[in-house]
Amino acid sequence: MTVQLAAILGAHVTATVRSDAGELVRGFGAGRVIDVRTEAFDENGAAYDVVIDTVGGETLDRSFGVLRRGGRLVTLSAPPPAGRADRGQDGHPRPGLDDQRRATIPLS
Repeated sequence: MTVQLAAILGAHVTATVRSDAGELVRGFGAGRVIDVRTEAFDENGAAYDVVIDTVGGETLDRSFGVLRRGGRLVTLSAPPPAGRADRGQDGHPRPGLDDQRRATIPLS
């Protein structure tokens, strides 16, 4: 549903899959599909405004590296490592975060 909504709103969507669901996800509106079994999502030089992580762990850590300066990462699996959400891949503070109150909201 996230891919569909983003595409409807005009976003250029890149999605990652770990299955043969590439065509299905393209049908939902993804312009690019990365099968993580054969391609590392963080090694193609792309930078994104928004990354939605549903895996956590190492994938969450690597997801910070594909954010554009000022980009946002949404994680559904676990809170980000302490201090990691405050800085981009270049080590600079993320604009606006110093003034915001961030909270982790448990969904279950």
